[in-house]
Amino acid sequence: MHDPAAPNPPEDTPSPPAGVMLAGYFVQPYGYATKRRNGTRDWLLTLTLAGMGQYRTAAGPTAHAFNCRAGDVVMLAPGAYHEYGTATEDEPWRFYWTHFTPRTYWLRWLRLPELAPNIHFQHLSSAYAQERIQAAFDRWLSDQHSHALSHWREELAANALEEILIVLAHQRARDAERPLDERVDAAL
Repeated sequence: MHDPAAPNPPEDTPSPPAGVMLAGYFVQPYGYATKRRNGTRDWLLTLTLAGMGQYRTAAGPTAHAFNCRAGDVVMLAPGAYHEYGTATEDEPWRFYWTHFTPRTYWLRWLRLPELAPNIHFQHLSSAYAQERIQAAFDRWLSDQHSHALSHWREELAANALEEILIVLAHQRARDAERPLDERVDAAL
């Protein structure tokens, strides 16, 4: 996204309608870019599986850019300015995504570490956590297209999303229990 030769993101990428739980899996080559100056009306969560994505959190001097790699979860709160796209030509960016409006009791699970206002980031240091979240996304995506389960599709999506959020909350709590090595803490 910082490469002047790279395609510029559109002025404003449309957002999905608020109140709908959507999920997907993307494999995006270099040149893929999204920009939402006013954010979305819902939450956006991504899990990177491979390749590298790049996010920018604001325009101008307050901009904060960061890359995400395999195992990185990014969560954007409603209204958060954001741009994101595939960071390099080396490998496509492979990631799961979901747009959602949280149920009230989910709010306590949305407290990932904040990189910038309304921009949350967590690396999944546990292979188990990453596998569990991937499995929840896979079930969700399968259920979205199942005719046999069409009547229960929304509740199954909520179940999968709850599992994702609970695993993230558990990982965050485990990370908080382990103090950082003094050298790492000093470097940060």
